[in-house]
Amino acid sequence: MHKDLRKLFEALQRTKAFYVDELKKATEEELSHSPGDEQWNTLLLLDHLIKVENQTFRFVEAFDFNRSDQKTNLSTAFRSLLLKFSLRSNLKFKVPVKSVVPQKQDLNTSLKKWDQLREELENFLTTFPKEKLNYFVFVHPIAGKMNIKQALGFMEDHLIHHKHQLRKIQRSYQQIAAGE
Repeated sequence: MHKDLRKLFEALQRTKAFYVDELKKATEEELSHSPGDEQWNTLLLLDHLIKVENQTFRFVEAFDFNRSDQKTNLSTAFRSLLLKFSLRSNLKFKVPVKSVVPQKQDLNTSLKKWDQLREELENFLTTFPKEKLNYFVFVHPIAGKMNIKQALGFMEDHLIHHKHQLRKIQRSYQQIAAGE
C-alpha cells in the first residue's frame, strides 16, 4: 500500500476504534436513546456511518479508469478542502442521499459489517495503482470529483463530524439517567 494511503487508512482505523470503544461500553438502553423527536439514537448513527463509508468505497471500487482517466486539479482540491472544513465545524447537514438514511441495526451485526468493510477497503488500497493517486475516482454529492486520498479524507472527516452528534446523544442520556 502506498504510504499516503496507509497513513489515511490508519487515521480511519483510529477514528473507528474511538467509536467502537464508545459503543461497546454503552448499555442497550443508552444505544437506543434518542435526544429528541426525529433525532437519531446511537445505533442509527452507527448505521449511517457504515452506509456512507460503504457507499463511498463501492463507488471507488467500481471506478473504471478506462472509462474516465482524469486527474484532479486545484478546483477539486479546493472543494475537497471546503468540505473538510464544513464537516469539521458544528454545522448540521441534511443527508444528501436517501440510500444513507439509517435503519436500526443490532450493534454486533453492525460492528461485524464495519470490520468486513474495512478489511475490503484495506485489501483494495493495497493494490491501488500509485500512478493513479491524483486521478478522480469518486464523486461526492456536494463537493464533486475527488481522488482516492480526498475520498479517504472525506470518510475520516465524516466520522469526525459525527463525533459531536454522538457526544450530544450521550449527554442527553446521562442527563435523563441522572434525573435532570
